[in-house]
Amino acid sequence: MKQGCEFGVALSCHEWAWKTKKNESMAKALPFFDKACELGEEKSCYELALHHLTYNRKRSQEYLISACQNFHRQACDLKEKVEKNFIHK
Repeated sequence: MKQGCEFGVALSCHEWAWKTKKNESMAKALPFFDKACELGEEKSCYELALHHLTYNRKRSQEYLISACQNFHRQACDLKEKVEKNFIHK
């Protein structure tokens, strides 16, 4: 998985991020989720959005938009809630 990620395979980056998150920490997994998101893996964008929701809602919203544009239904639903409850207040 790590080698696939190094070669730019989005799903490999996502899977490596999950493994790193599970076995080590989210902090160590963030670069892999970020790379996967940049490569178009919507599940990674959603994970990053959830992570940043507590700390940086604007950044979280950017990840939600990206995931939603790639047809991640949960991201679209959460994006609507964030915009309704936090952004426009």
